[in-house]
Amino acid sequence: MEVRLSMLKYLQRVFTSQGPYLGSVLIPLESLYILYPPTETHTKSEQLFLLGLSLGKLARTDEEELAKTMDTLLHEFEADQRGKRNRMFSRSSDTSAMSFLEARLMENQKISVDLDYIRVFYHLCSVLIMTYKKLLAAKRTDAMQDYLTRIDQKVHRLIVHPAMQDLDVTAKGLLREQWKTLVTF
Repeated sequence: MEVRLSMLKYLQRVFTSQGPYLGSVLIPLESLYILYPPTETHTKSEQLFLLGLSLGKLARTDEEELAKTMDTLLHEFEADQRGKRNRMFSRSSDTSAMSFLEARLMENQKISVDLDYIRVFYHLCSVLIMTYKKLLAAKRTDAMQDYLTRIDQKVHRLIVHPAMQDLDVTAKGLLREQWKTLVTF
């Protein structure tokens, strides 16, 4: 988990153009806005914003409860990402059927404001860093270690890895442009 914590801090630096990507190229904000145009990333930004909002609410619980609920929340987020929202995770408008169905942890509000993907991602990393620090302070039992491992794998698969893939494509493009500039001299 310490590795993921440092990776989240690293991604924050890259997403603000304060650090080079993989020690090779500084990705300017203009390139990030080309990679993540607001018109095309509205849904993605909204999902990440709601994940951060949901995580922020969970951070008030104790470490063990946080680990359990964060694991469930990331499972819900993954289902939302894949468009396979399970029936047990959807809200019902019928008040008599709200008992078990209200167990959904992921916020599901519609955001009426255009969100900036880069800022949303930066702040999601901040919330995840805060959450990871709290989880790392927890007493390590076998059950807790199992939760931490699952949480770490989900954060990598759902948040870190897709961002790294996007940044990789952009960095390669920037390096090709720099190489062409050097070759023409």
